[in-house]
Amino acid sequence: MRHRQYADGTPRPLLRGCLHGCTAAATLPLLAAHRNAIASEVLPTLLAIAWTLVFSSLLHLYPWRSPMIEDYITRLDRVGIVWITMASIGLAPALVDDPRCRPPLAFSILTNAVPNLISAATVLKGSRSPNFIGGVALANVACALHWATVDWRFVMMSAAICATYCVGFWFYLSRFDFGRPVHAEYWGYHEHMHVFITLAFGMHAAAIDFFVGECTRPGGGVA
Repeated sequence: MRHRQYADGTPRPLLRGCLHGCTAAATLPLLAAHRNAIASEVLPTLLAIAWTLVFSSLLHLYPWRSPMIEDYITRLDRVGIVWITMASIGLAPALVDDPRCRPPLAFSILTNAVPNLISAATVLKGSRSPNFIGGVALANVACALHWATVDWRFVMMSAAICATYCVGFWFYLSRFDFGRPVHAEYWGYHEHMHVFITLAFGMHAAAIDFFVGECTRPGGGVA
């Protein structure tokens, strides 16, 4: 029987979750195979992205029969957005040895750890409100301000990544699907969102790797 609806009865397009499922299936073996070649500063970001890909795939591809279990999987999927922010713009710079790239501890705690932990707690408690994105946005703005003191290229990368994420979230919040019904049969607004979110994941990982590389190479770390 084809997986045509979620546990709560909401219709499910046949291709929902397929993009993230395929990406997770490709990403996890690559991480395992190249784990020794990945910089320790970059690894938390990649693991946070993998977390989101895995739980998004579990949510959309497996036909859960219990609404309660499906709800818990949904929470774990959504909180991945917070983990990615904390790992990439909070933890990665803090792990860099070069003090020119590493923000002050108080700055990281106040602008990244505190708002994102509040956002994570809100999501894990079961809130479906998109308001948790506010904490993520605050952390990203603070990150851009810090990156501006390091190298202007990081600011441009951050802006491009945020714009890509925003396009994806716009599809999700507006449910825009080019005039077609909200509950599409094969591919709908949610799938459009996944295209941009998956693209942003790749850009995000590449930017953090570039940031760490510049901050660890001789002569790097300054604008």
